[in-house]
Order: sequence, then C-alpha cells, then structure tokens
Amino acid sequence: MQISSNLSAYGAASARYSQSKNEVQTDANSLLRPQNLKDVSQLKQNASKLSAREISNGYFAQFQAQAFSQANSSTTAQSALDAIFSGSNFKAPGNLSEILGVLDYAAMGYEGKAIGELNKDEASELIGENGFFGINNTADRIANFIVNAAGGDYAKLQAGREGMLRGFNEARKIWGGELPEISEKTITRATEAIERKIAEAGGNVLNVSA
Repeated sequence: MQISSNLSAYGAASARYSQSKNEVQTDANSLLRPQNLKDVSQLKQNASKLSAREISNGYFAQFQAQAFSQANSSTTAQSALDAIFSGSNFKAPGNLSEILGVLDYAAMGYEGKAIGELNKDEASELIGENGFFGINNTADRIANFIVNAAGGDYAKLQAGREGMLRGFNEARKIWGGELPEISEKTITRATEAIERKIAEAGGNVLNVSA
C-alpha cells in the first residue's frame, strides 16, 4: 500500500472548504463596498442579493465543511484504534501519530484520553459494540449531526451527505485507499441513514459516492 503525503491530505481537504467559505465572504463584502454603491436603493438591492444568495451559499459551504470534519475525523480515529490495538493485519500509515494530532476531536464530541495514550483494553472498549468509536455509535453520531442540522430540508440533507462522503473518501486516501472493516461498515450505516432521510424528504440521492 503506497501512502504519500498522508498528513497533508486532511489539511488540504479542510483548506478547500475553508477557502470556499472565504470566497463567499469576499463576494458578500464586495456587494456592500461603498465605492460600488450609487445610492441607498442600490444598497438595499445589494443587501437583498446578499440575504438571498451569499448567506445561503455560505451556510451550505459551512455545513458541508462540518459534515466533512465529522466523517473524516471519526473514521480516521476509529481506523487508528482498530489498526493499532485490535491485532488486525491492517497496516496503519507511518506518520499516524501526526495525523491523529490534527483531527478535530471537538467536532466528534470525544473528550476522552488521547488515542496515543490509550492501553489495549481502553482502546478495545472504545471500538467495541457499545463504545464511543463502535460502528453503531460512530455512524449514528455522524448521521444524526447532519439530520438534526438539516431539519428535514432536502437541499441541506444533500449538502450534508456530500460533505460526509467527501470526508470518508479523504480518510481513505490518508490510509492508502482503504479503511479497516470497522470503518467501512460505519460508512455504510451512516450513508444509508442519510439516504433514508433524503428519500423521506421526497428527494433523490445525488451521484456522490463513498
């Protein structure tokens, strides 16, 4: 398995979402820049454009970034625990400790001991059936974040799903193209949960695959 620039993969992908949010803010600022305004009516018109277009775009970009972080951080941490402590033959990236150091644990809601400081029993408990990083808990946590934030809105669910799937795919790249079985099962469960909600909202799933 070839693993090149593993650490930069997560950072580069996150940076792309940050850049999209910054571009939205730049567009918004240009709409309200005084030298671009002829009169008060123009200001009102630009403010209307901002509320209808830029705020909407900014929300979706931010939501996708959050879904990306949830999915990527969760499956990367989960895979690390499995590869290091489960006795599986799955090969972890050589710079795993660095990768774990840049994950967004706050976004995951994980407040436990640092993964690198865990002993085997503690790690096994975390990825066990009822553990924080177990298949069901991890998948449900990712899916529930998107569902709750979307509030049943079809477009928001699609945006969250896209960010989630991109996060999963970036996690695979970090690990050389494939994740341990525990994480692949997590991906399947989370994806199916989101797609059920999209169907309930009366929409079709867009072609973004995990």
